[in-house]
Amino acid sequence: MAGKKSRMGQIRCLCCFTRFRPPLNAERATCPECGMEWRISWTHPKLARIRGPVWEKLKEKTKEPEPEN
Repeated sequence: MAGKKSRMGQIRCLCCFTRFRPPLNAERATCPECGMEWRISWTHPKLARIRGPVWEKLKEKTKEPEPEN
């Protein structure tokens, strides 16, 4: 059970599956590994849940590069 307690307050990036701890009461958190930004909510003072991506950041990450001339 010690493993579960040490994860309290962490979220798992849905893009690269890295676990990280967002700042308390933050509405958004950025994965330190891949840079994907997530909207989060707090179901308990120390328990965050990912609600979805920050759409503007997702569009930036998936945008096709401009063709070179």
